Amino acid sequence: MGLFTGQRIPFQASKRNVFSNLTINSLFGLGIYLLYKDHQLKEAKKIDPPRLPDPGTMPISSGSKVTQAISNLSYRELSFIVVGFGFTMQLANMAHISFGRQSSLYKLGVASVILYLPLTSYLYSSRIQTNGS
Repeated sequence: MGLFTGQRIPFQASKRNVFSNLTINSLFGLGIYLLYKDHQLKEAKKIDPPRLPDPGTMPISSGSKVTQAISNLSYRELSFIVVGFGFTMQLANMAHISFGRQSSLYKLGVASVILYLPLTSYLYSSRIQTNGS
C-alpha cells in the first residue's frame, strides 16, 4: 500500500496554481529584501554623521497624493505593504484550493486582493494629508 493511496487531492495542479505560488513567494521574498534594505539604511545612518539635505534633491511637492504617498514610504513600510499583499493572495489561494472557485471565501479573498492596494494607497495618502496640514 503506497503513501498516497486513498487520499484525494483537492485540486488539479495547473499552470495558474504554479504562477500564483510563484507570485506569492516572490512577494514574500521582496518583502524580506525591503526589510533588509531598511536595516542596512539604519546601519549606515549610525555610522555616517547626519548631513543637511541638498536643496537640489528636495522632494517636489507636485503630483498626486498617491505619488507623494509612495515616494515618502520607508523600506519598512514598503515591506509591510508587499508582505500584506502576498498574505492576502495566499489566503485567496488557500480558499481556492480548499473550497473551489464558487465558494464565498474564495470570492471574498479575491475581493481583498483587488481592494488591498487601493485601500493601502488611500490610507498612506490620508496619513500624508493629516501630517502635512
